[in-house]
Amino acid sequence: MAEVVLQDVTVGRDGELVGSVSLELGPGQVFVLLGPNGSGKSTLLQTLCGIVSPLSGQVLIDGHPIGAMKHAERSRKVAWVPQEEFVDFGWTAREFAALGRAGLSDSVFETRTDQDATNAALALCDAEHLADRQMNELSGGERQRVRIARAVAQDAEILVLDEPASQLDISHVLAVLELIEKLSAAGKTIIVTVHDVNQALRLNARWGFINKKRLEVFESLDEIHASDVLPRTYGAEFRVIDSQTVVAVSSCRTTGSK
Repeated sequence: MAEVVLQDVTVGRDGELVGSVSLELGPGQVFVLLGPNGSGKSTLLQTLCGIVSPLSGQVLIDGHPIGAMKHAERSRKVAWVPQEEFVDFGWTAREFAALGRAGLSDSVFETRTDQDATNAALALCDAEHLADRQMNELSGGERQRVRIARAVAQDAEILVLDEPASQLDISHVLAVLELIEKLSAAGKTIIVTVHDVNQALRLNARWGFINKKRLEVFESLDEIHASDVLPRTYGAEFRVIDSQTVVAVSSCRTTGSK
């Protein structure tokens, strides 16, 4: 199973979004990335996947710079589920999920192993019943589940998910959180952005908050609640209900809090 190391990484496109990120993630770990809109969460994930080059520093997968890996080698290591994806082809859900198997064998045809992996991934993501439907006929939440199934079918050692619970109803949000924990228990390294703080706190994870172009990493819920990272990150005052539940009660911008 793979180890992910970020060495003093600075990310951005037209300028720095997040700087001086140093982080080590081992097999079976879940790392949840949080922060306000536009803070650089997606760009950091894309840099980690090798889609975007870092402005400085380097991302290592098992000691090798991800930017130097060939596409086939990278796809065996990292599976990526973007926040948004335009699908303009007449794929069925099963055909789309099967794209996760592309390049994983020497055969140009789908093998029995590919078929079994695709079917298992669809079932794991509660999308098996969608298999024969066209992707462009599915709801946003249904497409999201199929997209996650494609990443699961890829059987990479690292899964990078950008807000995988977006557009899902409550039962499927909980199913995605359970899936993340199931995959981590199987040794997968999971790196995920979550929009809802309470969803993030439900996971057995490490948490990273992006605030003022810096990443703060917390190892436990107690550390988070003992700090002021939530109001500093989101510009709101929170009431703690229990260790996994917080409620935003007022905006710091209206109360005058810092």
